[in-house]
Amino acid sequence: MNCDFSFGDLKTDADWRELRVEMDKGDNSAVLANLLTTFKGGGARFVLEETTYIDRDFSAAYASFYSTLYQMRPRYCRRFHFFASSLSEPLESQDPLEVARALEAAAPFYLGFVILRPLVHAPVGNAVIATRCVAAPGVEVSVRSKYPVHVLGAALIVEGVPVTEQDTRTGSCAQATIWTAGRHFHHQHSMPWFSVPDITEAALKPTDSILAKSLPAGSDYLTDDNMVRALRAMGEHPVVYAKEGGQWEEPAARTVARYLDSGIPVIIGFNRGPGVGHAVVAVGTVMGSKVPKGTFADAHVADRITHLIVNDDQSGAYRRVRVAPHRKDSQSKDFTLNEAIFLMAPLPGKVFMKAEVAETLARDKVALVARNRQDHITEGLEEADAAAWNVDPAFYATSPEKMIARTYLTHGWKYKHRILRNAVPPELIEELTFIHLPRYVWVTEFSLPDDLGDLDPCRRRIRGHVVIDATGSRFEDSVLLTHVPGIIVTQSFDAALPGGEPITGLRVLLADNPYYPKIRGMNDFTTCETPAPVAVNDVADEAAA
Repeated sequence: MNCDFSFGDLKTDADWRELRVEMDKGDNSAVLANLLTTFKGGGARFVLEETTYIDRDFSAAYASFYSTLYQMRPRYCRRFHFFASSLSEPLESQDPLEVARALEAAAPFYLGFVILRPLVHAPVGNAVIATRCVAAPGVEVSVRSKYPVHVLGAALIVEGVPVTEQDTRTGSCAQATIWTAGRHFHHQHSMPWFSVPDITEAALKPTDSILAKSLPAGSDYLTDDNMVRALRAMGEHPVVYAKEGGQWEEPAARTVARYLDSGIPVIIGFNRGPGVGHAVVAVGTVMGSKVPKGTFADAHVADRITHLIVNDDQSGAYRRVRVAPHRKDSQSKDFTLNEAIFLMAPLPGKVFMKAEVAETLARDKVALVARNRQDHITEGLEEADAAAWNVDPAFYATSPEKMIARTYLTHGWKYKHRILRNAVPPELIEELTFIHLPRYVWVTEFSLPDDLGDLDPCRRRIRGHVVIDATGSRFEDSVLLTHVPGIIVTQSFDAALPGGEPITGLRVLLADNPYYPKIRGMNDFTTCETPAPVAVNDVADEAAA
């Protein structure tokens, strides 16, 4: 083996303690401690270290800051790769091709990496842990993308969310959250690559007196205005939510959930009094077993969320933030969503409608169609069929505001691709086949409480949904399609008559059935019809046996 690499098995607690000592020379990184705990819990059995690694992020920080200091710092980083199976035997080979093939054969067992900077006060420069390491019933990491890795001639991929440790010399938690969101957009949507110095520079234009209170400017903190400037420079279009009079307009978990369901990270700013502020980036949710029963107005699937999953530059990856406040007798110092003061969702361009506006339009449309269903039935069916029509009486017996809603943003073509492969009635597929959709649409799904009883998304069902033009406006009719049990209403436009009145289509069905909700990463729902894959820990146990 090349002297620039080392490796070892992680069989015992002593092996993990030895690795922790080796990686954290200062023994003070809570982020690194969390990462190692997560890798261990995810079934890691082997670690491979690149002892001399040039990291693009640290090179940017080195060029902009550390190279200018009187006391010089090392430039090289170290990168550690974790696997759920041992590779000691094949890596002992002196044949580079055999080593590369062994690594690529172990791709299903690859769990991610940690890049260590030569900084004792903030060693973790970049880390990505496979989301399957935290897989559990009700847990969903919605914001994730694939990160290619090349090591020893092998190409590997890990799907997850990046995290970095706050380097207090060059940035604050604000830069770290923007970095996480920006790196996700870079890998998922080919947006520009920004380092922490790039983010700080974008946030400093223009520099104000608040930022100038720290040196380098902006290294202590950024205001929400500065964060918006940085995100705009990265090609994102952030929408900001803030408390008014100490209260949210609606529960914050609902706002966060709509964007997470859209694959959009949400930056959350906390405040617990003067000088006690922090920011994290929400990337997923934890659902509780209790299903909202719709006993209040506008029931929402997010009311079932007990925790948000966040990446925190001070404590690590996939950390949990409680939605409800701590009990009065609780001694926890962790923030809860109740202490958030702002939410920031970086939207793509051409989206001109906020999530909650789309959901309100969708709920109003469902209420309108349900209220006028008898007129629709009479118009759309022969007299005998209309008299016998009785599709899904449970749905129509539920008032629209008590139906459980779920709203998310998606590409028009992705929505169509997914719905055509869903268990929807053939009449809906016929209607959708030739409908032209905009680049982005908001989709709101509607269910009854019993449809959502299982934590497994494959066992959940929806009764209907509404599609809204996300590039449209709340001041015009932007509803493109409404499907409720037995009734389909479409709205299209004649390209030959720009600005003309929309063309409304109606189709009434004699039979209908519930179907699958959108499931992150699933486009044809075949996985829901096959046995669940073996957990990574079980695979590792079989390999070890």
